[in-house]
Amino acid sequence: AQSKHDEYVVNEVITQDKLSIIIYNLITIEIWKEKVFPLIVDKINNELSLKTYMILYEEATLVTMLQILLYHQTSMEEGSSDDALLELVDYCHRKLVSIVTNKVNVDHFNCHLVDENNPS
Repeated sequence: AQSKHDEYVVNEVITQDKLSIIIYNLITIEIWKEKVFPLIVDKINNELSLKTYMILYEEATLVTMLQILLYHQTSMEEGSSDDALLELVDYCHRKLVSIVTNKVNVDHFNCHLVDENNPS
């Protein structure tokens, strides 16, 4: 966008009306992380750790993609429905509240680390 070149990916996402689907996937991953991940975090072994990481990493990827897409004026004008944008605002609000209230459980994100003093 800064280099004033055509952005084919942004145009295609908007043309195909996929912005709402990206927001829907982001909300779905958030719900999975909140409801399912705490139930299985203790059962994750070395074989499943990469798959679990990829699911958690997808949320960051979608947020970055939305950041790039929403930078363009056309994405806000014609790329998404009001309901999807409202869901995105709610998502951002929930994330900010969880950061401010220290609701984020650091242990869930360090489950792959091995304690050097107590090897299992």
